[in-house]
Amino acid sequence: MTRLLTALLIGSAVTAGSAQAQTTAPQPGTGLGEIVVTAQKREESLQEVPISIVSLSTDKLENLNIERFTDLGFSVPNLRLSQHPTTVFSTRLFIRGIGNNDAQITQDPAVGIYQDGVYVARSTGLAFDFGDVERVEVLRGPQGTLYGRNTTGGAINIVTRRPTGEASVSGKLDYGTKNYFRGLAHVDLPAMGVLSTSVSALYARRDGLVKNTGAGADFGEYDRWGIRAAAFAEFSDSFNAFVTYDH
Repeated sequence: MTRLLTALLIGSAVTAGSAQAQTTAPQPGTGLGEIVVTAQKREESLQEVPISIVSLSTDKLENLNIERFTDLGFSVPNLRLSQHPTTVFSTRLFIRGIGNNDAQITQDPAVGIYQDGVYVARSTGLAFDFGDVERVEVLRGPQGTLYGRNTTGGAINIVTRRPTGEASVSGKLDYGTKNYFRGLAHVDLPAMGVLSTSVSALYARRDGLVKNTGAGADFGEYDRWGIRAAAFAEFSDSFNAFVTYDH
C-alpha cells in the first residue's frame, strides 16, 4: 500500500510538472513562424490541422531543388512518385503504399491531385515542371470527407502564386549533366485598378538516362516548354476572382 501511494504521488508530480512546462510562454525570438495551409478548404495554421501533412513553400522547394512534380517523392516521407515506364507524360503516385500502377485514362488514381482547388482526374500529364508555385501540400491518409471517395491514399494540393500587382521581372537558368538545361522567366505587370496580371514561361530539356537502340527516343529524354498567364482581381474583402491559363 505504501509503495502504491508513493508511485501515485510521483506520477502526480510528473504530470503536474509536464502541465506546467506546457503552459510556459515561449521566449521572444524562438520557435517556428506560422505556416498557413488550406488542407481543409480554408486557411488555417499548420499546427492546428489534425492531418498528417507536409507543406513545402517556395523557398523550401528551391532549397530542396524540387523543379518537377516527380521530385516531390525524394523529400516527402511515405510519398513515392516515378515516371511510368511506357510514357514520359504519366506519373505513378503512391502514398503509404496506396496508389495506382496503371496509366490508363479509364482508371481513377488513389491519390487525388488538385491545382488551385481544381481536381486533376488522371495521372496522365502529371510529369510536368513547377513554373510558378507558391506551395505544395501533401496530405497523407484517406481524405474522402473533403476530397472525394477516390482519395484513399491521400491528396496533393498545388497552390500557384497569385500576381502581386507590382512590376517585376525574375528568371532562373540551370545546366547539368546529360545536356540538362532549364530556363524559367516570370513577369509581374503593374496593377490596373483592381486587376493584377502575371506571365511565366518555361523551357526544359535533357538527354535520356537509358540508351534506346531501337526506334523512338531514349528513356527519360524530354524537350518541353510551357507558358502560364494569371489574373487576379480583388473587388472587396469578401469577393475576388483568380483566373489562370497554362499551355
